[in-house]
Amino acid sequence: MPFILYTLAADRLISSTVDSQNLIPFTWAICRVFNALILIVGVSIVLILKPNNYDKNREKNSLYILLLSIFFCLLAYGIIYLCATSDRLPKTMFHHSIITRPWDVIPLFLYAIAGLWIFPRFYRQYPTLFSYALIVSSLPNIATQLHMAFGSDTLFDNHFNIAHFLKINAYALPLFGLILDYIYTHLQVRLAMEELKQTQVQLIHAEKMSSLGQMVAGIAHEINNPIGFIDGNITPAREYISKLLEHLELYHKYYPDLEEEIQNSAEEKDLDFLIEDLPKILASMKLGTERIKEIVLGLRRFSRLDEAEIKTVNLHEGLDNTLMLLEHRLKANTGHREIMIFKEYSNLPEVECYSGELNQVFMNILANAIDALEEALTLPDKKWDTAPTIWIRTRTNRNNFVVIEIEDNGMGISPKVRHKLFDPFFTTKPVGKGTGLGLSISYKIIVER
Repeated sequence: MPFILYTLAADRLISSTVDSQNLIPFTWAICRVFNALILIVGVSIVLILKPNNYDKNREKNSLYILLLSIFFCLLAYGIIYLCATSDRLPKTMFHHSIITRPWDVIPLFLYAIAGLWIFPRFYRQYPTLFSYALIVSSLPNIATQLHMAFGSDTLFDNHFNIAHFLKINAYALPLFGLILDYIYTHLQVRLAMEELKQTQVQLIHAEKMSSLGQMVAGIAHEINNPIGFIDGNITPAREYISKLLEHLELYHKYYPDLEEEIQNSAEEKDLDFLIEDLPKILASMKLGTERIKEIVLGLRRFSRLDEAEIKTVNLHEGLDNTLMLLEHRLKANTGHREIMIFKEYSNLPEVECYSGELNQVFMNILANAIDALEEALTLPDKKWDTAPTIWIRTRTNRNNFVVIEIEDNGMGISPKVRHKLFDPFFTTKPVGKGTGLGLSISYKIIVER
């Protein structure tokens, strides 16, 4: 703003009564002093007041900046106007002297203080591109004043023109720094918002998994007790029934001729079939209770509710438990053919990991593979040379890392969207089918854990 007023006075747009030979150099020096003071005062206010809560006092701070700007503008206008309308101005240029423009020594001193002391302190406290640009801009500002104070002794000489060019660079540097800082800050805010969004999703998921884990624990406990009771009683029941059948067989052996009513009742109730089928029923009940116990154990192992968060585990066990929980989706039904599972397990060492979270990763990836195969099975143009299949391979690499590969023979993923696979809420599934969080959460678990 001071240089706008200076230009108006130099171009006679503000009426002046003094010669330009003194007016232009004198108002130049005043404007440079003002420019240096505005920078120093502005930075000093930030250093002293430390406005860390700018957002909370946005209106108050904006009003303060506006009033300060109006004050400097009015003061600059008043001084330039007085200089332009004054009958006499002090001599500003001294030809053939060491200091050719003494008035330009004042802004030289101010820029030197700002560049060597104030701006570095500002940068240390607020390390931004803008604060760094202020330090860098001190160099052309000091160079400008050196040309003016010790070089230029006439209007529009080489030193004067060089100083003007340097001055433009000095003013442009903070502007570019401010623009770049704004862009950088905007990008940082966007990244922070995305990270916050992902964290929020992760927290919601963690809360859901925690609630699910508690529910699974409760269900497992509630199922375990009656199943344990049933399973514990099946064995003695089989023994009792076996003894009764043996006793009945002896009875038939020694009393083959029964009363007609007893024989009719035996035929009516199909006693021979009952004697033959009852042990099979008990055996089936035993298998059923064993299966339920396996499922409950699988649920507990899958969520690792009864174990430490970090534990040395067998990864094959985690994969098998996950497959067991997904077994109902692998079987053939009216919607699709049976999905085959081929395991190519190598001899893996036990791994120390967050097993519950790793099982979530297995669940998400295997569920995605099943979804992909189910979708492919509905496509009329998909030709199946082999059955829909999922391959699970495990191995160790040269660096002794465990590698787990899960592959399916579905339609695959378009190269156009592969880079978005781990983005939150991105999904290629139909509306209502997928949340777009499975792979994002899996990626976060693998990267962080």
